[in-house]
Amino acid sequence: LEEVVTSGGLSTLPYELEGKVETLENKTLRYLGHWGKFKAFKELGLFEETSINVNGKDVVPREVYHHLLTPKITSGDNRDLGIIKILANGIKDGKEVKTTIELIDYFDEVTGFTAMQRLTGWHASTMAILAAENKITKGTVSVSKAISGKVIIDELIKRGIKIIISEN
Repeated sequence: LEEVVTSGGLSTLPYELEGKVETLENKTLRYLGHWGKFKAFKELGLFEETSINVNGKDVVPREVYHHLLTPKITSGDNRDLGIIKILANGIKDGKEVKTTIELIDYFDEVTGFTAMQRLTGWHASTMAILAAENKITKGTVSVSKAISGKVIIDELIKRGIKIIISEN
């Protein structure tokens, strides 16, 4: 696998942890060669949404790209895996501590749910259930202020998501 720092996944966390952490990164893993291929597609203009004229016909490069790519990535074999790894170094109770949280999930052969569906869907449904049960902070607040991470971890474990927390 190869990794790239990506944006969006940390939401409001940089603001909430400002002045409390030195480094906060969100990296996305893909199969070897993925990032280079998609960079080339972008450089070719295949993500553009403005029509261009090709042999007297107007075409939208992004639509052509989707038309060509979709059959290649929807082969019917949706077996995937999802990985989240959090590394935290800091001071706890006056001592230097390293904590690692590792989550790994796989395609579910029984339900047919992909790891991506499980990791996004279970989280969303858990939040909806907890909201209906009045167990999260009401109003417009970030997830980290609405509910504790432990509650989410416990709920994901109940749904068969493997999470390992180690501290040394």
